[in-house]
Amino acid sequence: MLGILINCFSIICGSTFGAISKRFMNDGYKSILNQVIGIRALIIGISEVFYVQPETENTFNLAYDLNQ
Repeated sequence: MLGILINCFSIICGSTFGAISKRFMNDGYKSILNQVIGIRALIIGISEVFYVQPETENTFNLAYDLNQ
């Protein structure tokens, strides 16, 4: 429950800070910031696709061995 409250508080604070600071940024900086955040989200997504948990790895190896 505490984690949920901290997460909600962080989202509210971050959104408020972003809305206030957006007024003081020029358009070029906003564009670069959006690109960096998008690329970082893409990298996280790709790394999660290739992350294999140990249980999944053992199951895959067993299934691979049975097919040969």
